[in-house]
Amino acid sequence: MKISNQVSGRFGNNLFQYLAYKVLQHKLKIIGLDYTYVFNDGLHINTVLEDPFIVTDDTYFNILNDVSQIPKDKDIYLQGYFQFDKHIIDNKEYVNSLFDLYNFDKINNTYTVSFIANNIKTFNRRYKDDEVIMHLRLDDFIGDKIVMHYNNYFDMLSTLPPSINTVVIVVDKCKYHWEIAYLRTIQEFCMSKNLKVKFDTGDMFDDFCKLYYAQNLMSSNSTFSYLAGLLGNHKLSWCPVNSIYSHQKISKFDENTTSIDVEYL
Repeated sequence: MKISNQVSGRFGNNLFQYLAYKVLQHKLKIIGLDYTYVFNDGLHINTVLEDPFIVTDDTYFNILNDVSQIPKDKDIYLQGYFQFDKHIIDNKEYVNSLFDLYNFDKINNTYTVSFIANNIKTFNRRYKDDEVIMHLRLDDFIGDKIVMHYNNYFDMLSTLPPSINTVVIVVDKCKYHWEIAYLRTIQEFCMSKNLKVKFDTGDMFDDFCKLYYAQNLMSSNSTFSYLAGLLGNHKLSWCPVNSIYSHQKISKFDENTTSIDVEYL
């Protein structure tokens, strides 16, 4: 039988979709059911699978916990975003094993898992215990009006232990005046707490690796940041809990995560 998943959205969305299918495929294989993956190249589902059993965001964990609900003569199609933390945390060793230089699975038409793994494995910068890596997502959240209020960052910064004295802000280059004002507001708050501030801007995978390898991670409410938090290993982490989307249930990266309820500008 075959298994496939909906490929929609961008990098973070696609990686969450891929991991959801892989965890389900792994669970099926453990009980002796071998499903062959078929990449959905943006085609209509009927050209990929024949009359499949559909798994959605709402039914995913119910199916994962009881795979006997899947008819044995049906292909499987995952249709949703699957932006959850539980299945990744519960299967972290397996999930991390996927990021292998010889795993040529495609998460979308642009990136393979091998390409992502190569970026992670060749990234040579490491961060110190006295630094917290803070991710900000700004400009492409404007239209959706889900930019995190800077008060949320103030809340997270206020819980830093005394051993952390430097904030490294990972953010795209500013394109708008309001972004500059937003950054300045956060910088001034850090200074009021006697925290040093550094800005670190790179390309997408360079930034992803910075968050992945952070000793201490302060995430934004973006799939990009959430994934780095879930896949990496951090001494301390802070996770904004997004209450807008029903398909997004992420509250922690591990047992050392502080969860923060999100407000929006």
